Amino acid sequence: MGGHVSRAGNTCLCMGTPHEEYATLVADVIANLRAWREDGGFSVPGGTVAGLEPPPLEFAAPAFARPTQPVAPPLELRPPSYASVASPRTPAQVSAPAVRSPSSVAGGERPAVVVPAAPEPARPAAGLFGARWAAAVEDGADRLARVVGTLPAACADCGAAPSRGAGNPRTRLVVVASPLAGEAQAMLDRMLVHVLAMEATDVWTVAPVACTTCAALVRGQVEAVAPRAILALGPAAQALTGLSGRGVWGVWAGAEALATYHPDELLRAPDDKRHAFAHLKDVARRVT
Repeated sequence: MGGHVSRAGNTCLCMGTPHEEYATLVADVIANLRAWREDGGFSVPGGTVAGLEPPPLEFAAPAFARPTQPVAPPLELRPPSYASVASPRTPAQVSAPAVRSPSSVAGGERPAVVVPAAPEPARPAAGLFGARWAAAVEDGADRLARVVGTLPAACADCGAAPSRGAGNPRTRLVVVASPLAGEAQAMLDRMLVHVLAMEATDVWTVAPVACTTCAALVRGQVEAVAPRAILALGPAAQALTGLSGRGVWGVWAGAEALATYHPDELLRAPDDKRHAFAHLKDVARRVT
């Protein structure tokens, strides 16, 4: 049996089971630590060692290096002053010489400097939003007038005057047909009124041509009108539009086109009127 005296005045007898001895030892260590905290001494088995004090703990705040250069103040954002910005000089102002009055120079007076007014900036020909937008909003009459204004007085290949269309340039239907007169014209007017519910003045009509150069000029006029459908009457109109046959739809000059009988043909063969009537009914569904 062994033992020691703790600083707390208790005698520790280490005997019993290992578990009990370990619990007694832990309790004695806790008592010694409390006594050491109170008077600075430390208790060990068999006696007390005085004057054994733990070194003082020093907590020093970390030293942060100060910036060697002063920190720039924050930038202050101000709106730009447009009054202080000088407007650029136009080419006319730069290149125009000063105009002096001869009488004032001879008399010793200071000549007056006349600065011409800045010209108005020219708008782009294609419009504000580009060529495609300008073509979409431009009126059919304006487009046609621009195209007709570029037609030559005579064709460079055949020497004939270009074929010029007539009628409503804002129409939904273009009729390509050889010149009509008399009963043939009256028949076409009746066909337009009774089948298409349109007057002769509601359509735009142009005569077909055989010359390749003249055909391109006619095509340009039809493209300027930009109709919903094209009605080709007779073999000459069918050859110009390149359609495969009567009653067969195709595309020419950017629009759907259909070929049918010319009124002169219907006057010679009245039995074909029923076929022409069916063709016109098909056209009516495209333009209405």
